[in-house]
Amino acid sequence: MDALFLALALTAISELGDKTQFASLALTTHFKRPAVVLTGCFLGFLIVDGFSAYLGEMLYYLLDHRLIRFVAAAVFFALAFFTAIQKAESKAVVREIGVLTPNFNLYDYNNTT
Repeated sequence: MDALFLALALTAISELGDKTQFASLALTTHFKRPAVVLTGCFLGFLIVDGFSAYLGEMLYYLLDHRLIRFVAAAVFFALAFFTAIQKAESKAVVREIGVLTPNFNLYDYNNTT
């Protein structure tokens, strides 16, 4: 039961202000059918997160736990490093041209959920 509440809380907090929240808002505004949009969003999350949970369980039984912790820590620090570099570069751009321009990347380094 603790895992359920922890997953619920972390997912709810991490999804605030996320792209999917704005997509849901836009879809509801466009179609004017919030129940249908909510159902579609729920099913989409169920597919993606269900696959992730299944893959995580498989890796849990297949790999050594120390290896999983090491790889998770390495990925976390790599994402933090790339985020820091990206923020430093964007501050330099702001100083050069005087405005904040949107920075669209192939990878979304800030969304690590």
